[in-house]
Amino acid sequence: METFDSIQKDRGGHRSRNRSQFLSREGGLSTPNPRQGMRTRLLNSQRTGMARCFIWAFLLGWALGCAPPPPAGPPNILLIVVDTLRADHVGLYGHERETTPNLDRLAADGSFFRRAYAQSSWTLPSMTSLLTGLLPHRHGVGRDPDVARRFGRLAPEIPTLAEQLLAVGYATGAIVNNVFLAPEFGLQRGFGEDYDYRGASKASIRSAEESVDAALAWIQPSRHPYFLLLHFMEPHLFYDPAPQVRGTFTGDGQPPIPVPFGSDRAIRVLKKSRPGPASEELEYLKRLYDEEILAVDRAMGRLFEELEKRSDWENTVVIVTADHGEEFFDHGGFEHGHTLYGELTRVPLVVHGPGFDLGEIEGVVEHVDLSRGILGLAGVPSDKELDGDDIFSTIKRGEMLEPGTSVSENTLYGPPRLSYLDGDYRMHLLPGRKRVEIWKLNADGLEVRRLVPPESNREIERMKLALAARRGDLSASAVAEGPELSEKELSQLMALGYLNEE
Repeated sequence: METFDSIQKDRGGHRSRNRSQFLSREGGLSTPNPRQGMRTRLLNSQRTGMARCFIWAFLLGWALGCAPPPPAGPPNILLIVVDTLRADHVGLYGHERETTPNLDRLAADGSFFRRAYAQSSWTLPSMTSLLTGLLPHRHGVGRDPDVARRFGRLAPEIPTLAEQLLAVGYATGAIVNNVFLAPEFGLQRGFGEDYDYRGASKASIRSAEESVDAALAWIQPSRHPYFLLLHFMEPHLFYDPAPQVRGTFTGDGQPPIPVPFGSDRAIRVLKKSRPGPASEELEYLKRLYDEEILAVDRAMGRLFEELEKRSDWENTVVIVTADHGEEFFDHGGFEHGHTLYGELTRVPLVVHGPGFDLGEIEGVVEHVDLSRGILGLAGVPSDKELDGDDIFSTIKRGEMLEPGTSVSENTLYGPPRLSYLDGDYRMHLLPGRKRVEIWKLNADGLEVRRLVPPESNREIERMKLALAARRGDLSASAVAEGPELSEKELSQLMALGYLNEE
């Protein structure tokens, strides 16, 4: 029988990851207690102008008056997506380890959304929804439920966020590192030659520090206003923290699992052992994952510090989220893409910039809301066909968000799934098997108790009707015509474990 001991004995050599040196400090930004100072604050939009008025009145007299500052113009928009980052491993969402001091600092001066959800639990459909404002069954970019190696490609008639921003004068760029963001899937449209794609494998990624270097090189005064998509890969398998963060949470003792962790063999042993919540192996695995998050946070800290020195920082909106989360046997599984439970679809969402000094925001929001919200920031009239709401304009007006609902769909593994969240309940469906689950959610929007009849019967009927009204029907997502992937891309997918699921 295979064990982790046998894997460690058999493993020869250390698999190298392509990482540059991280900072020895924690990214340059001061670190507040993430659990303090997050109260909701309303921005007094006139305070800057009033202060200016008093200064001029004192120095030059009332006769000169007080002219308002010149308009800043459309803001720069920096959209940061951290691959595989579940919300409850982020400091400001209550995590026990200090994984994200720099992101917490950004949130303390901005806004963060307590209950934000991705439209899927794996990269391709999730990122497509984020960059189009459409639910997966409408854009069709996902896995074919009948052909495991066939994936959809974005149809040319569906505009991307980058295309719409480019049309109104934005410079657009992207720095992305997941093979599911390869140009063949259609998300490169609107970025032109500035779509900086480098497909990752488990053994080699472009590090967060290298990605930040690329971002700082791309952001130039001549590119104004700009929209930059910046994607970090570290929290995705392999778990192989860089030397500068290695041991921060795991210590220097003998690992109970192979490190780097993520080979097919190691995952097979882990899944077969089904470790309990208190197991040494699972706890070590989570700590490795947290060190990968810390590496990204340090790189983000350096990015924020450098951007703060630039004259256009005050007119830059920074949005930080994730494409999906990661499961550590919360519902009996590991990794992502196989279910739609909260550990895989609840994501962090932090916004910083002019007008966003609002603290914690209540209400359910989705990735499709971000696309419409970003268009609103740029002054672009959004298409009525989009599935999301302009949440940014709403909160900047000082208005409360509606309680909200969330739809997630299109899994990478196993039978097709749908999910619908409404208030304190979430419904999970397997359309092909006519299986339905209703779960009660906790205050953070995670499933904690599965309902049983007769209590579940009432909620099932109500939520089925509500989901059908929003989505149209309860069938599995159709998949658009897809690309022919190259052998290199197929090998990268297999190296990431995507096409090897049993």
